Amino acid sequence: MLQNQKRSSECSELHFKWNRLSAQYEALWNNAYTTEAPKRLDALIEKSAELSKCATHLPYRKGLMEKWEDHVIRERVPGYKAAST
Repeated sequence: MLQNQKRSSECSELHFKWNRLSAQYEALWNNAYTTEAPKRLDALIEKSAELSKCATHLPYRKGLMEKWEDHVIRERVPGYKAAST
């Protein structure tokens, strides 16, 4: 039970960090032609790599990942039909 609580906390923190990184990418996109944009992009790529590395200890359950991938795509892509339906 304690392990699930720890993983839940870790996942919540990781989700927060990815959302923050997403906002930083969006800000960069909105200012892509500034002189500092390439430097900011390099920094964001480095942050992405660090966040990806943080999640490597979390379990990977293919069926569960596919379920949630379908859910996200259904929410974002009009007319999308999941392969299993």
